[in-house]
Amino acid sequence: MRKNRIAECEKRFDRFYQNNRRNLIGVCLIAAVAALIMWVLNALTPLAADDFNYHYIFWDNCTPDTRITSLADIVRSMQYHYCHINGRILAHGVLEFFALIGKPWFNFANTAMYLALSFLIYKHWKGAGRGSHNALLYLLIHLMLWLFVPSWGQTFIWMDGSINYLWGSVLRLAALLPFRLYGDEGGDALNQKRLLPFGLFPLALLAGATNENTGAAMIGMMALFMIWYKIKKKRIPVWSFTGLAGAVIGYCFMFFAPANFTRAESAQGNSFLTRLLHIPGNYLLYFSALLAVSALCAYLLYHFAKERLQRALPIFLIYWLGTLGGAGCMLLIARFPARAWFGVAIAMILAAGALLRETCALPAAAPRSIAVAACFCCLYCAMSLANVAEDCVRVKAEYNARVQMIAAEKAEGKTQLRLPCITVEDPHAPLYGLSDLNTENADNWSNQSKAAYYGVESILGE
Repeated sequence: MRKNRIAECEKRFDRFYQNNRRNLIGVCLIAAVAALIMWVLNALTPLAADDFNYHYIFWDNCTPDTRITSLADIVRSMQYHYCHINGRILAHGVLEFFALIGKPWFNFANTAMYLALSFLIYKHWKGAGRGSHNALLYLLIHLMLWLFVPSWGQTFIWMDGSINYLWGSVLRLAALLPFRLYGDEGGDALNQKRLLPFGLFPLALLAGATNENTGAAMIGMMALFMIWYKIKKKRIPVWSFTGLAGAVIGYCFMFFAPANFTRAESAQGNSFLTRLLHIPGNYLLYFSALLAVSALCAYLLYHFAKERLQRALPIFLIYWLGTLGGAGCMLLIARFPARAWFGVAIAMILAAGALLRETCALPAAAPRSIAVAACFCCLYCAMSLANVAEDCVRVKAEYNARVQMIAAEKAEGKTQLRLPCITVEDPHAPLYGLSDLNTENADNWSNQSKAAYYGVESILGE
């Protein structure tokens, strides 16, 4: 009886797995659930840390004093930012735009960007051609993003962090997608798109100006794809040169900002030797599970479908070398916060997916085993998500109570306030590890920006 039930479950899975329409519906349902979850988490997350600073034109003196009220103010602010803060004025200009129009608009836009990232990863995994949809693969993307992206909440939900990392990765994956598709069978159709060389240049220009370490990794991956075309004796298309040129120009614009040289002279952080030890160690800490999944998939493909392994291995190597390049660039930087691993994590997910996609095409036992593992991962992620949601609800309530306290004390004529600090407990939570209020120095940058935002003389935490 038990064997019959197992056999019937296997048949139902196989029928679903082989039905493209059902898989497409599954992909849409997963995307809808993910969008709802992301919007709720965004709506529950208040402004924090640097978000307050970006409501103001960046200042020459020590305190924020001029609120942004127009696009011209954003341009003026980013001019100062480029010369004195860092070269990522594309991301921070977008951040100031949402600070201007209000966070509710950002909540919807950020949800859309998360879905864009998931579908871009899905397309990078699937490759060229329409092909059949695979709901299991699309589900794995969301599970991997939850399990393997360090500082998940800071990079997917927090306004400043998500625009810098999530939004930047969307641009980079979009610019890199034609390079990925052209190497596949059927990828030559890209050469028939006459506007591609002209459209890819500005896209790659923006993508190159998004982030120091992963921008460089993207350029490296573009070059590796072009080398792969040469090895395959495929003509290197014109659009690949325009895309690479755009990425390099955008990266140079960001990297050679005057602010970066000022920061390098005054930077405080770990020594080069410490970075040489910690960066490889953290690489293994964050990505050893994905490397193990990749090794297992390669083993299965080697024994059961060598031709599939030969097709997937170059793509895996390009993305994997991109992870090494993205991590290696940070040897030159004094500080490497956990959220700066975001782009490296995305590249590692792309690498693992190149092999996973081929493994899912093996005889039924392989996708069934992956589906069982995915079910257990779903249970774990659901419980983890519940903890994060509970933490977010508590933080939002404490934040609202603090805003009401500020309003009450201002009504009494008080301008020097002492406010309770808000603690965040779950490492996946959006505000985990971010500065809230300094309890000793009212002139701390985090306290100053909040004092300016709420229109009081000073704020001190307690």
